[in-house]
Amino acid sequence: MKQKIRILSLIVALSVLAVGTVGCTKVERKKSEYQMVNELIEQTTELTERQKEILVDAHFSQDFDSLDRKQKESIIKIEMLLTYLEDKYGEEFIYDKFYTNDEGTLVAHARNDRKSRTFQAWLHWDEDKEEYYYTDAYEQIVVASDKYEALFKQFMDENYPAVEYFVDIKVAEYDENNGEVSTENAGASVGIIIRDCFENKTDYENFLNNVGTWMHNDKYGGSLFCMVMNDTEYNEANYYNYTRLMREKKYIYTFRGDVGKDGNVRIRSRENEFNR
Repeated sequence: MKQKIRILSLIVALSVLAVGTVGCTKVERKKSEYQMVNELIEQTTELTERQKEILVDAHFSQDFDSLDRKQKESIIKIEMLLTYLEDKYGEEFIYDKFYTNDEGTLVAHARNDRKSRTFQAWLHWDEDKEEYYYTDAYEQIVVASDKYEALFKQFMDENYPAVEYFVDIKVAEYDENNGEVSTENAGASVGIIIRDCFENKTDYENFLNNVGTWMHNDKYGGSLFCMVMNDTEYNEANYYNYTRLMREKKYIYTFRGDVGKDGNVRIRSRENEFNR
């Protein structure tokens, strides 16, 4: 019996020692993103004019103290992301939407973008460094696409100077050289809206294959869409409304295809056929 008591006492002593050891060990906790948001809220004493305008448009109060925590967090992060974009690109950006997923996703557009293309910018929390970092799609959606469009215009000026058209180009892949966007090896989706100008279907398919060959040469390739419109339809069309006109069937002919490894266009779908 005494032996059992001694063993039990030893177990209790070891348990106390273990608890004491753990209690003396200092566990360094990393600052959470939630804590960082609380600090940002506490540090915010005055809203910028831009923040106030965003709140007015959203039908929220301009009085920061009267906002709930999620609203305070959102208006702070929107300003952080817009400031990041402006510092990075030297452009003025306009707020469109904000999503509170993860640390936050901003949808915005550059004020001087003639096409008002929206793109996303993301806020991320680095737990190890206890700080935020940022990423965005502005270079892909706007910068790379504009550079690719300039190359396409050069191709058209050299080969089809009399053709009237406009394009909707979205770059999917591109390279960077010393931090600069390069479209020498870009992959893109190219949409061409063109005024009816060729004699027959064969001429159009030759044109489209020539475009496909150009997209293939020293590039990743991509997809190609073309919509042919008569004079009345083309005069009505622009970058902003052509998809609606397409839904309304206001065209002579459309086709979608992929640019193959040989530069030829593989047609996936057609609507309407030429009768001439």
